[in-house]
Amino acid sequence: MSLRFRGGELLQRGRGIGGMLRRLFNSLFSPILKTAGKSITKAATSNTAKTIGNAVKDQLLESGMRVGVDVLRGENLKDSVKKEAKHVKRKAADKVDEFASDIIKKRKKQPKRQIDVKKLGDLFG
Repeated sequence: MSLRFRGGELLQRGRGIGGMLRRLFNSLFSPILKTAGKSITKAATSNTAKTIGNAVKDQLLESGMRVGVDVLRGENLKDSVKKEAKHVKRKAADKVDEFASDIIKKRKKQPKRQIDVKKLGDLFG
């Protein structure tokens, strides 16, 4: 037979350190998370993110097929995965380089603002 406690009310009613941490979280971190959430949502729905997502999806499909074919041919799975990882890194670097060159090209195409000398003379003259 075991002893059971049959007591009255709970004596502890304070919020303790959890209450302080909750207030700290609500006052400091909530606004930061809301702002970051909006930025992340905007970035995730951009055309660049969609293009990158489609490229990653295609790359994963190709990599999986290559590894599967290597295993069916009797090659070592570990070696095949290592080889494919190198291939994925190389292809990802090429994609990043491609995006960077596209951005640079777009910036070069934008016309530079010309300063009107006559207006400057009127302002300072």
